[in-house]
Amino acid sequence: MSVAPPHELVLQGYLHKQSKHLKIWRIRYFMLTKDEVTYSTKSGRKPRLLLSLGDVQVIDDQNRVRHPGNYVFVLQTPSRKLFLSVTTEQERRCWVSELRGLLSGGYDGVDRTVLDSAILGRNPSSAAKTSTAAAVLNNQRKSHKRASKERRAERRHQQLPKLKRTFTETWLDEVFVEPSGSTREDIPLLDALCFAGIPKELRGRAWAWMLGNTLQVNEDLFNICKARAQAVLMEMSLKRDVDHSVVETPTTSSDSTSVILESPGRSVSSVSSASSASDTNHEESEGPATAEDSVLTQDAASAKNSAATEVSSMEEASPPKEVSDRKRARRSSAVLPVQNMLQDAVGIAEMLVAHGERSIKLVNVDMPRTFGHHPLFQPGAEGTARTTEVLEAYICYRPDLGYVQGMSYLAATLCFHMDSFTAFKALVALMSSSLLFDMFRLEATRTFHYIDVYNQILEYELPALAAHFQEIGIDAQMYAVDWALTLFTRSLPLDLALRIWDVYVLLGTPFFFQASMGLLSLFQDSLLSMEAEDIMRLLHNFPKSTSSRQLFEAISSVSLSCQEITELLAGGKLWSPDEARQVPVKFPETYE
Repeated sequence: MSVAPPHELVLQGYLHKQSKHLKIWRIRYFMLTKDEVTYSTKSGRKPRLLLSLGDVQVIDDQNRVRHPGNYVFVLQTPSRKLFLSVTTEQERRCWVSELRGLLSGGYDGVDRTVLDSAILGRNPSSAAKTSTAAAVLNNQRKSHKRASKERRAERRHQQLPKLKRTFTETWLDEVFVEPSGSTREDIPLLDALCFAGIPKELRGRAWAWMLGNTLQVNEDLFNICKARAQAVLMEMSLKRDVDHSVVETPTTSSDSTSVILESPGRSVSSVSSASSASDTNHEESEGPATAEDSVLTQDAASAKNSAATEVSSMEEASPPKEVSDRKRARRSSAVLPVQNMLQDAVGIAEMLVAHGERSIKLVNVDMPRTFGHHPLFQPGAEGTARTTEVLEAYICYRPDLGYVQGMSYLAATLCFHMDSFTAFKALVALMSSSLLFDMFRLEATRTFHYIDVYNQILEYELPALAAHFQEIGIDAQMYAVDWALTLFTRSLPLDLALRIWDVYVLLGTPFFFQASMGLLSLFQDSLLSMEAEDIMRLLHNFPKSTSSRQLFEAISSVSLSCQEITELLAGGKLWSPDEARQVPVKFPETYE
């Protein structure tokens, strides 16, 4: 095994030799020569060959690990990957630049003790300073080229310049003077104003302005949907009452009457057929009589008279209770046709109500659990009534979606700042965004597509945390779906969630992923030291002390731009209302 003489040393120092998931590492003393990389347990010990400098690729910061004191670079050969890290960014750049210089044949024989002294904090000569600075600048330029221009532009637009007026005056005089739904290019300050936080008194107006009304929702439509919701509730109540009354109707001693009363599905058609059959028998009895018929008629008449005599004698002898039972039976048989007609009416109304509209009954189940700590959403409070009205109208507006748990948080958040109609209009626009519409459809294909993209972004932005989650069995479905369905309002303190909404209503789906990565990045150190149970508790209930400034700084540090996230999402087929329709169309051969 070769051991490099001192004069052939290019660089030396302690590095962390890490495992592939960047969790376990060992501190070793590494020595770089023109031909190989060796290491030992301590300085001065006999070195071991790590790899020869041949077909080696140097990758700096491939994993984008941002832990303090842990700056990673990778040495990759056709057969293995070595993860090494140092404690400072300057030291990493120095190792990477020297390795790349050797691999490209650019080693110039400069005495490396000067560079070693620079790494250890001593004062190098001016020539060494120039050489090191040039290497660092060159490395920065390469990294700068790999960075996204769109993301850098986003960060510039999100920085709020010094304003001559207050936030409120700026919104009123520079934003609201433009038509609702204007593009961000029309108002250069819009991104920065949203990231800085919309004033509470203008938040509802600003959200409605940014969401716009491309679907042309008007107040007439809102009133129609509200009336429809009341009709659906009445139909469900009527059906419940009819079913209950049928079950409780007293039965008579007659077998046929008992069967009729106990079958709530009996329709008017069965009653009609029975009555038509009796009418047919009656008409047949009124036909021309023969001698035999007259004899039979006389026999029947005498039998009828004798039967009537027996019945009258039985009635005279029977106790009063049996008389009352027969009277109840006669009343029940008289009510029966009316009851059947009512059941038929309920059946027709039932066919006019969509299946999704029946989920309207779940609204009152979820409302007590939606911001139940807030006075505005106590039972019977104004916020509860307003949110219920908006949700019921939306269910009838989109009966194909119906009500899904989580919608109450979206509607209630809007009702914090808007009247009923404005909140309904905003909810329609908000639910039309790709993320919310796809997630609330509860289709596995679309949901898993978003989860796959989420996992890709997590592995790219926070690889150490992604590896930790995978190791302890934390899947994105266990927390990210709830974040999406409620837009963080159930997991974050409300004032912090509203700050995220300020930007989400402007940027839409891509910002959900940026906000998620920023949130995980902010708590990454804590999450890496937790077990699965504690992690789930934190991800569903972040502390109230969470700083909005720190959160948005973490969001700003996310590497991927909105455009890049949109391109990742475009890899999956979007839902289309016509995707399942395969109907051949016949067209005329001529139009004359």
